[in-house]
Amino acid sequence: MVKEFLKNCVLVDHVIDGYDAIAHCNQKMYDGILMDINLKGISGVEAFHQIRKLNLHYASVPVIAVTAYAMKGDMMKLLSEGFDSYISKPFKKNELLNLITSIFVQKI
Repeated sequence: MVKEFLKNCVLVDHVIDGYDAIAHCNQKMYDGILMDINLKGISGVEAFHQIRKLNLHYASVPVIAVTAYAMKGDMMKLLSEGFDSYISKPFKKNELLNLITSIFVQKI
């Protein structure tokens, strides 16, 4: 779904689990990351923390937590883990695009 929403907007690589996410980030410099929290292998939170430690680039690259967790307090928990932002499923294409745009406009 996310890849479909973002086609024609940004280049997207898709990985299947947390270990693959870390491996991709170790080989390529991404400008931003959408990190699903429920991943196979290791959680998206753990993969996020490991990616942050890879190099200086990833110490500050924007990472958005993507999750079905939408209970009160879930957003604050993930933001307290260090994620730059949060979006809960299901979301609409315009919600995701607006979030991504707002993050990158702030960085300019």
